[in-house]
Amino acid sequence: MFSEIENFAKKIDAGSIAILYFSGHGVEDNDRNFLVPTDAALKNFGDLDSQLVPLKFIIDLLDRREARTKIVILDACRTMPAGLRYKDFGAKGGLAVVTQLRPGTRLIYSASPNRPSQAAPVGQSKSVFTDALLKAFAEGHPDFDTTVKRAAQLTGEATGERQTPWSAGEIYLSLGLGNQLPGNPLSQEKASIVPTPNPTPTEIPARRAALCREISEQVVENGISTWIKKCI
Repeated sequence: MFSEIENFAKKIDAGSIAILYFSGHGVEDNDRNFLVPTDAALKNFGDLDSQLVPLKFIIDLLDRREARTKIVILDACRTMPAGLRYKDFGAKGGLAVVTQLRPGTRLIYSASPNRPSQAAPVGQSKSVFTDALLKAFAEGHPDFDTTVKRAAQLTGEATGERQTPWSAGEIYLSLGLGNQLPGNPLSQEKASIVPTPNPTPTEIPARRAALCREISEQVVENGISTWIKKCI
């Protein structure tokens, strides 16, 4: 898995738009996020960085290649597979928040930080989030932000708001995908992903407001139940 990621990074030049999509197990330990290869085996603490793939390794690698735009999508906010733990590792499920992202980098989780994602519905090979993202692309939205927010809306609706995708970092992409988009939208030869000009500081709040869908969510803090408003 390390080799596959490194080979992918070697193809990236300074003008590239790099998109890395991972679907599988993802875990967190001491605020560090890891992706779990299918053949990983943990015996002691030192195995974390050699047997699992640190998310920081991926982001740092893409940063060093100086791609114009970097998008990392992780359908991986799940608990550690049984039998792989060397301790109570990843018991709470989900991934930790990442706050330090360079400009032009977008990180997307299939579920909120520290929350596990829902399993794929019975009889369906794709997860709820992956299915929602493909549907959002097929709807032909004009920019990437709107597409991601629509996928979050569809994921919430499909799970009764038990799963809410999360993202960090800002990029500005127009998607020339059209309305007819069978299969995987990221592999279509006719799809063109074109960066839009960076907005001025006065334009950014207006763009955020236009793309925001406000919902209410019930949370429990210190044993007290309350409602908060959030933008997705």
